Amino acid sequence: MFRRTSLLTVLAIAVMVCLPACQSRRTASPDIPPTPWPTLMPVVTVAPSTLTAVQDASGPQLVDKFRASVEPGLVDVFPLEGLIARPVRIEVIVLSGEVDPQVTLTTPSGNSLAVVNSTGPGEPEVIGQFQFPGDGFYELGITSLAGNGEVGVSIYTLEEAEIDESRVFSSTDQELRGTILHPASYHTYRLPLERGQRIDLTAQALVAGLDLLFELYAPDGQLLTARDDNLGSDPALWNFMPSQSGTYTVVLSNYDEGIGDYALRVAPSTGAGEAVIGTRTEIGVQGSPRRSNWTTFEGRALDAVRIE
Repeated sequence: MFRRTSLLTVLAIAVMVCLPACQSRRTASPDIPPTPWPTLMPVVTVAPSTLTAVQDASGPQLVDKFRASVEPGLVDVFPLEGLIARPVRIEVIVLSGEVDPQVTLTTPSGNSLAVVNSTGPGEPEVIGQFQFPGDGFYELGITSLAGNGEVGVSIYTLEEAEIDESRVFSSTDQELRGTILHPASYHTYRLPLERGQRIDLTAQALVAGLDLLFELYAPDGQLLTARDDNLGSDPALWNFMPSQSGTYTVVLSNYDEGIGDYALRVAPSTGAGEAVIGTRTEIGVQGSPRRSNWTTFEGRALDAVRIE
């Protein structure tokens, strides 16, 4: 991706190095072997290209590889072109030193979409599959939580993903199903919501051993909340009321090497009905699973109320 073939390229690299947010020390790499992974199909190595290039070969296709020197407290940031239709697999292996690598994927505005640190010093970190929430450039961050050294980074594109209605909710009372094929996978969904419209959002593993979690992002990319292990090992978000209208993003991921089918459901939130000012109202609550409840009442501007 970075080659010393022209003055323009050299100047572009110099500009990137000067950016405070991109303290990159990327060097050319010879052969970085792919990290073994039981559920991954054989790797197809092709000439480096942008993610827009669609290859005819089947299986994961290598599109970029490089080396980076890492140390604690310093994040090397690299631009990564992302396309909804082309999920990627990212491998980071330790080449020298007792490095404990951590991998992050963020939006251009700095909002985190994935943070991976599942192994210890000297062990590889892998994002088995990441499906981008939109076309554009993202930031790949590489750092070390302990120890200095050098890591090798390999980026592959996987089989084309479906980008039609299977990834977009068309109503607030709908269930979408998907399949996680790789460990450490991240699937993204679009969820249009109206301001003040309360909803319940739940994810359910349909096979044994699949442990899910999800994060919810606002239309401006801000992380709103994350859920994990609310219903057994399944995540659930109840009574969510958006503060702005727009399209929200749900990023669903899995723990460890659990793979298989899942269901992601959104439904209108059901509260305890209407309360009347001056009258005691009974509301049912539950502690297992812990779930809040809500009620509505009429009020007038500038009127003061006390709730007990």
